[in-house]
Amino acid sequence: MYHDTLSSKLKELGYGGGAEKAYPFNELWQDYNECRIFGYVMAIFQALIHLPKGVAKEDKFSVDSTVGDDFKEAQMKFRDAHIAEAKRNTVLRERILETVDEAARVGII
Repeated sequence: MYHDTLSSKLKELGYGGGAEKAYPFNELWQDYNECRIFGYVMAIFQALIHLPKGVAKEDKFSVDSTVGDDFKEAQMKFRDAHIAEAKRNTVLRERILETVDEAARVGII
């Protein structure tokens, strides 16, 4: 479906043969497979961004708490708060695990 839309848009823009000549489906598929790891990374990253919503404000990672000797302690507190929230937030935890499983199935990890 995407390739069909791409092909018709390329024809509208003046590419004579559309996507089949300018960007054949097998090349699109190869590029997709080579870049799909970034989609998985972004999915996990987005999940981690949303995870802290249930983390107490004082347990969130702050730039102010990352200066000097307290950096390691701030990292550990941040990690522990995320682990606790992941245990509590089963929906988000399951989505993260499903994403990791899917990445393993397609050979990314």
